[in-house]
Amino acid sequence: MTQPAHRISGNTVTTAPPGGLRPAALLLFAMLVSACQFNEALLYVEPSPSGEAIPMVRPAAETAPVVSKEDAADDAVVLVAANGKAAWIAGADKKFGLRMYTLEGDEVSNFSVGRINNIDAVRLGADRYLLAASNRTSKAIELFSVTLAGGEPEVQIEPSIALTLAEPYGLCMAAFDDGVRVFVGDKDGRVEQWRVDADLNGTLERNFAFDSQTEGCVVDSRAGALYVGEETLGIWAVDLDSGTRRLVDRVGDGRLVADVEGLDIYRAASGETRYLLASSQGNNAYAVYALPSVTPLAQFRIGPNDESGVDGASETDGIALSSAALPGYPRGILVAQDGHNVSPPENQNFKIVDWREIEKLLLLR
Repeated sequence: MTQPAHRISGNTVTTAPPGGLRPAALLLFAMLVSACQFNEALLYVEPSPSGEAIPMVRPAAETAPVVSKEDAADDAVVLVAANGKAAWIAGADKKFGLRMYTLEGDEVSNFSVGRINNIDAVRLGADRYLLAASNRTSKAIELFSVTLAGGEPEVQIEPSIALTLAEPYGLCMAAFDDGVRVFVGDKDGRVEQWRVDADLNGTLERNFAFDSQTEGCVVDSRAGALYVGEETLGIWAVDLDSGTRRLVDRVGDGRLVADVEGLDIYRAASGETRYLLASSQGNNAYAVYALPSVTPLAQFRIGPNDESGVDGASETDGIALSSAALPGYPRGILVAQDGHNVSPPENQNFKIVDWREIEKLLLLR
């Protein structure tokens, strides 16, 4: 009796009948193979939900991969020295804690504090930041004091703020005249607003309830608005004075494909110009909106940079923006988590995109 042949694709072994695959089985075999392999190149020709081609930008650099395997890297924030001559990227390794990187992508320090998910930071002084993270291990807001005056960031772990949320998930923060506000969400759709005083004590001020899971959020303190991504629905704008909300873009309307993930705001160093960026994870793209009107402006993907040997980004969770004039990046940067770090195949990491690449797309509008 002839034994069936075994064919190996990646980590999957399929069995073919004697004499090879029949025509009907060929299609099934191809589908199985494609399901087991990740071909990043195909992402860059996939059209938008409206059928239009999505332009690409190229990353200038990337960070070292996180040590944790599989789905581990998540959100990030950019910390800039007061003199503008140096900056660092703080990134969440959600199976470990916090990791700090240079703009060249080298890891300079790490802090094992548990399963943090989203992070954000506010500047408290010339070279001082308060950084907050949602910690699913301790069910708390994890706080860090960061000083940038030396050659490398000095990070001090502060007492955390205990939460009653079952699984702290999304987080964002902003500084107001009467203190820092931290917004932290749970997978059940609840988002809490906390005030953090000068002694780093936390006071719960109010709750927002959404119908399903949220994650990405960002505060536009100039407009008094909180933007929240409800992953399978769209992006909400919440008025922080009245608490009223409106859905400013919906999944399936031409730009967003579930899940809606990272949100951040690019605040131009000169003038009132502000852009809201969103990670549209379902189609490996990013949407840009003008603020405060939340007018859709552009979409783009992050493709490979063959010259620098940096691959693109896909299935992005968190994003971070800075408009500061940084070494090599006079208009700032976008940092995007890469869900498939494929070239070479390594653990997840963060891609760094020169804002001028995105600005070119906006100038074409």
